[in-house]
Amino acid sequence: MTTSLIYVVGASGSGKDSLMDYGRERLADVSGVLFAHRYITRRAHAGGENHVSLSLQEFTARNKAGLFAMHWNSHGHEYGVGIEINQWLAKGITVV
Repeated sequence: MTTSLIYVVGASGSGKDSLMDYGRERLADVSGVLFAHRYITRRAHAGGENHVSLSLQEFTARNKAGLFAMHWNSHGHEYGVGIEINQWLAKGITVV
């Protein structure tokens, strides 16, 4: 079983979200591909990113509990990708 974890990275404003929105639309009917949830300490509709909004306190608690597969700080906000991606990958699902 071959699976992939596909990272989409780039500078702020470089079009990552537009690329992922396009991918979500084009791959909506393709089985075996899921887009990871991004957890961010920013309001739900701020910045145009598709994300789960968390307070800094909730983000910190989740991080301490080991609920992020990866996390980072950028431009004064905390970002994380949940450990659910590990289960998806184990089931043979490609994760973007």
